[in-house]
Amino acid sequence: MKRTSLLSFVLALLVAVAPTVAALEGIVVFHSDRGGNYDIYRMNADGTDIVRLTDHTGTDSYPRLSRDGTKVTFQTSRDGQWEVYIMNIDGSEQTRVTVHSAASRFPVFSPDGRQIAFQTNRDGTWQIYRINVDGTGTTNLSRNGFGDAWPDWSPDGAKIAFSSNRHGKWEIYVMDTDGNNQTRLTVTDANNYYPAWSPDGTKIAFVSDRDGNHEIYVMDADGSNVTRLTDDPAEDTFARWSPDGSLIIFSSTRGGSMGIWVMAADGSKPMLLESSGATDAYPDWVQ
Repeated sequence: MKRTSLLSFVLALLVAVAPTVAALEGIVVFHSDRGGNYDIYRMNADGTDIVRLTDHTGTDSYPRLSRDGTKVTFQTSRDGQWEVYIMNIDGSEQTRVTVHSAASRFPVFSPDGRQIAFQTNRDGTWQIYRINVDGTGTTNLSRNGFGDAWPDWSPDGAKIAFSSNRHGKWEIYVMDTDGNNQTRLTVTDANNYYPAWSPDGTKIAFVSDRDGNHEIYVMDADGSNVTRLTDDPAEDTFARWSPDGSLIIFSSTRGGSMGIWVMAADGSKPMLLESSGATDAYPDWVQ
């Protein structure tokens, strides 16, 4: 009787997590300081086969994948200042994209992989810029006297979501990719960071401290229907979507150290993917 009950419990548990486990396909990149300083790593989306892609005395962080999964853009301090680099998915051909005395950070590929949006303080405050992957065509998009940060390109290439503190707190905005039609989506007395478009372009996930600590939220792409996805005393942050939009990968300290977690897109079934006991953060995911 006890044996049957235990078997039933195990089967029920497998059924409960099956939708999440079945969808763990593709490639994930993240940064980790498990080797003594921050470098970029790659793993399968189920947390297996972890491979170190960069190995430098500088800090390499915030990796973002091209849509086809062949390239990674990241920020690095290896040249004495934060600059944007790109490399192949196997870590080869690490190439500098930005060259400036001011910092260039938080890069993200355009959907076609030909451009990178990033933030830089070369104009005195953080602004959202666009640059071709060959380092040409640098353009200031947000053109605002306050701070604009953490860009993310919409899947159709028509919009860029970002955060701005032009109203005191960090709020989520969207704009056209030429910088026009800058529109505020969140209106709170809290901070809202790291917007991430869903693959179908209908939703934006983001991080907010509106309920006392950093949690992950989602809203429609027009700013409506804001829903809280995580509710934990730990820090939940850096959310990104799975390629099919059914899951969200994120970083959390709920395991004691910051590790890589995954949950259903409605916030259910959170599951630890990877934790080294160090700081593993900034995940991104492609098929």
